[in-house]
This record gives sequence, C-alpha cells and structure tokens, in this order.
Amino acid sequence: MAKWDFWRDRWSQLLLGLAALLDLALFAYLAAVYGRLPEEVPLHFNRAGLPDRTGVPSGLFVLPLAGLLAWLANGSVGLFFYQARRERPVAYILWGATVAIELAAWLALVGLLA
Repeated sequence: MAKWDFWRDRWSQLLLGLAALLDLALFAYLAAVYGRLPEEVPLHFNRAGLPDRTGVPSGLFVLPLAGLLAWLANGSVGLFFYQARRERPVAYILWGATVAIELAAWLALVGLLA
C-alpha cells in the first residue's frame, strides 16, 4: 500500500482531499449553526420554490452524511480503477464527481437555510 502510485499522484490526492475537506467543512458549518436553527426547518422545496417537507434541524445532517457516503463509495471504486485496473481517467472522473457532489450538498444546505 505504501508503494502505490496514488501516493505520488497530486491530482488524485487533490480531488479526494478537496472532497473530504468540503464534507468536513459542511459538517462543521452545520454543527456551528445548529443551535440557532428554529425547531422546524424546511427540508425540501417543490418546483415553485415552496417548502413541501419540513422537519427537525437534525434532518439537515442527511446532506453531509450523503456526501460522506459518496466520498467513501467513489473513493473506493476510484481507487480500484486507479490501482488495480490502471484506468486513471475513470478514477479522476469518479473523484471529480465526488467534489461536485460535495459542492451540490453545500448549495442545498445554503438554500435550505436561506
């Protein structure tokens, strides 16, 4: 494991590290504002922009948890393609998609809290 090419590839480290950092920051931000949230918050909006589902603020933690699951899944599958299959472009696409998922989770949380 210590001799894997992954440890010398800055792009792979950047993509996975950025995704992890974004998800960790999302958890931290949500934890920081959690005490100031009302007892009931919107959890989903319809096409017209009106809340169609509300719930307790702890329901917002689904966003960073989904990001964490995406990081684990795409990170693992990407690592398989990177190391075992030598399909680095596939790994980069998976890891880049993970960054996009984390950014989408940030946008969703900011939109729900606005």
